Amino acid sequence: MKQAGVLVAMPALLEPGLLRHLDQLPESKGYYRPANLLLFLALMFLTRVCSVEQMRYQSPGEWGKIMGSDRSPEVTTLRRRIRQLATSKAMDSWQSNLAKDWLSEDPEETATFDLDGHVKVYHRRKGNLPRHFVSRQKLCLPAAVSYWLHALGGTPLLCLHQQIDSKMIQTLKQDILPQLRELGLLPANSQEPASSTVTPPVLNLIFDREGWSPKLFDELARQGVAGITWRKGKVQPWSEQEFVAREVRVPGPCGSVIRRLSLAEKTLELRGGDIKARAIRCLRSDGRQSSIITTNNQMDINQVAGSILSRWSQENFFLYARREFGLDHLPVQELEPVDPAEKVVNPPWRRLKTAIAKLKNRLGHLTRRIDAQSKTTQPVGKLQTKKIDLAKELQELCQTQKSLPEHVKAGDLSPSEQLEALPRPVRQFYDLIRMIVYRAETALTPLVNGNRKGRPHSRSLLKSVFKSEADILPDEANGELVIRLLNQSNKAQNQALKELLKALNQKEIRFPETNLKLVYKLAD
Repeated sequence: MKQAGVLVAMPALLEPGLLRHLDQLPESKGYYRPANLLLFLALMFLTRVCSVEQMRYQSPGEWGKIMGSDRSPEVTTLRRRIRQLATSKAMDSWQSNLAKDWLSEDPEETATFDLDGHVKVYHRRKGNLPRHFVSRQKLCLPAAVSYWLHALGGTPLLCLHQQIDSKMIQTLKQDILPQLRELGLLPANSQEPASSTVTPPVLNLIFDREGWSPKLFDELARQGVAGITWRKGKVQPWSEQEFVAREVRVPGPCGSVIRRLSLAEKTLELRGGDIKARAIRCLRSDGRQSSIITTNNQMDINQVAGSILSRWSQENFFLYARREFGLDHLPVQELEPVDPAEKVVNPPWRRLKTAIAKLKNRLGHLTRRIDAQSKTTQPVGKLQTKKIDLAKELQELCQTQKSLPEHVKAGDLSPSEQLEALPRPVRQFYDLIRMIVYRAETALTPLVNGNRKGRPHSRSLLKSVFKSEADILPDEANGELVIRLLNQSNKAQNQALKELLKALNQKEIRFPETNLKLVYKLAD
């Protein structure tokens, strides 16, 4: 049966909690219960079917047998049932409970987290979405923004969707810290940042230069959170004699790697000496120096360097999830009005900002032209007059911009400038499924043992297995559901697959909502 090999992932899907906390989801009448839909969507993502619309081109009968039913749900049925399940209250509760379970299962990784934003571009012409800079395309485009919190090593933990992107600093203070308190990672009495004493760090947050703010470091430190980030701005290089070669452990999703780095450290005073931080430099092979800042005075220098280098695991997650699980796919095209109380950039202020930037550019070109003609003794009288006029116009625009507020409430915008946003619950529902699927695939990679010499790449082999054919053989007499997979393309892959199936059989997992134990075999 086509793509029945995806049932190999069943034990790994159940362990991260795919079918846990179903009581948090609204129950509705219908043939397909929430457990059926969650299982179907997870298996769909693992076979790289990244949207429900692509199921129109799949065999419903074969997918029904994989699910243990007569046929898979039709696309319109899927859309309707997902809208019924994905309510704001249900999604928040489900995500919070899953995050608590994941934290309790990995107690060693609850002290350091990665924080970063991800932009999903909206390609349709209808509506008026806020524009965001998309770094991978180098353009400002209508988009929806979400902020992701990952455990050290790149394992996803939380995903917070925003109607209006208030930037990382505001999101961290308004959304991330309350979530950390709700998960029990921060004490409840840490909500008052006005305390004059700096508490010992309870956890570390790693973020990129967008979160660089000495004021933010101070507020986080008073709540028991240490920040780790790259330093913003130009710095003077340190002497190469100050650097010491060290072996640094860099955590990743499938384990840690050891890297040999040249590191140096000094004490840094920010905001006139009010904040004492650690400045750590890494000397690259090309002679450049990467500057790291942290307010954690207790963490070893090797741990600081390894932690911030492991932030690339989060970037790799975004890249992998976009390519393999359709992270950038927007599940709904409908739009909803932005909350009237949300603060947005004032459109007249933004237009003036654009006009000022263009005028400064023209003024710069004109100044360079005047300088070039002055050296050749050519007359520049007309150019000087034009420069004076442009400078006067620029001054007037700057004064007008200062008289306008930079931000206004969304409800105060004119009807033609009203902003819209993508509905949050459905996007959060799909992203939670993607998080579980990624965790499941990551849990299977060590069982494939693809790091040894001569062995296939773990994720590539798993992807091949998920898409491969297999026989589904119910044996009710022995209480077993035998999944017999076909051989792979070479001996190394077959050997790795045998080790995977052996480990899965030891777990003795039962197929959901049945008493049949899953037994995996490789065809002779």
